[in-house]
Amino acid sequence: MDWIETPTAIEFLVHFALLALIAFFISMIVRWIGRMPWRSFDVAESHELNVYEAAYLSGGWERLADAVMAGMFKAGRLELVKPRRLKVKGDAPTEMGSPEHTVYVIGAAGGTVKDARRAVKHSASGIEDGLIEREFVSGALTRFFWRMVSAIPFVLLVVACAMRVKIGYDRGESFLLVIVAGLLSLGFAFKFAFSGLRATARGRRALRMTRKRLRKKQLIRNDASPDWAWACGLYGPGALPSDEAGPLQSALKPGNGGNASDGGSGCSGCSGCGGGCGGCGGCGG
Repeated sequence: MDWIETPTAIEFLVHFALLALIAFFISMIVRWIGRMPWRSFDVAESHELNVYEAAYLSGGWERLADAVMAGMFKAGRLELVKPRRLKVKGDAPTEMGSPEHTVYVIGAAGGTVKDARRAVKHSASGIEDGLIEREFVSGALTRFFWRMVSAIPFVLLVVACAMRVKIGYDRGESFLLVIVAGLLSLGFAFKFAFSGLRATARGRRALRMTRKRLRKKQLIRNDASPDWAWACGLYGPGALPSDEAGPLQSALKPGNGGNASDGGSGCSGCSGCGGGCGGCGGCGG
């Protein structure tokens, strides 16, 4: 630990930068291991995903709820009476407990987009259970374990920075940059500890194959039957045509309807440390 007691803070930060790079690669390797299993699909094993499963793998429960609302909006069974308040049309879906039925109940009660997302999360757990059974999604305890392990390298950097601040204080040195380095390490530790690792390698592979089969332009520009549920589920609300779905896109923005995601990583295209499989989804890692 001599590098922590280096003569100057600048020398400490040089060592810190190198160790931070090493910590990042170690954390990414741990998360790669945490995406077990990696085995390919058996010949008789189906890798097909329905729209609910694809949406959940892409962005969690929020993306699943958004896909349902997008499909109902396009079908004329759901509308926005206020920027984020829902109103339903027609009869309720016949399949009790389905995501569509859940959103219908929320809309019939005058609920909001945030209410619909929360209700879908609590009522459609069978979708996640099915994906876990097919080894497309990691169980909650497995996710928690590998997230925590991947955060350890950055937690150690936070401890090192705290020790260096104490040394700098005792010596009467400036330690502002060390505090900044410690806060950055803490941010990465939280990122690794609380996001990503939803989809396994098999789940990410199945999602890639689904996206390859259902391209964004194909879903939106199909004049006969544009499928907004699939488009939103695979690629996010931003994939919807803004001329027709502008109000819905605004309502489904993370800052408007609720929290950005339930953990992230899944296979959304713009995810950070969790990795992604393409597309323009939200975070998750």
